Amino acid sequence: MAGADPEPRRGALRPASAAEPVVHGDVVEVVDLTRSRVIVDEDGVRWRRRGGPIDERRLRRLLADPQVRVVHEYLFDLVDVAPERRAAFWDEAQAKVRTSAYAEPLGAEFVDEARRRLLVVVERC
Repeated sequence: MAGADPEPRRGALRPASAAEPVVHGDVVEVVDLTRSRVIVDEDGVRWRRRGGPIDERRLRRLLADPQVRVVHEYLFDLVDVAPERRAAFWDEAQAKVRTSAYAEPLGAEFVDEARRRLLVVVERC
């Protein structure tokens, strides 16, 4: 998605059950963070998924909340989406959905022990 996002941070979030990506020869197995029950961030904080994939209404509410950390994952790149950038981020995601039969943004909500919330948005295509 276009915009002045910070540099992607590879490996900033990972499933708690896998320290390294699974590699089969030249192929790296893609792990869908939205399906992971527990993920670990770059600081070692464990985040537990709340329920399953969230619907669009819940996703938009979480995007609008500046207290929620939002991470966009696309093709192995992880980028934090700043609160002031989230409306444009969602508009761009919806534009992709309208122009491609294969584009699909999925979200999952996670919480840590301090009850902070994390929204992971994965772009599938």
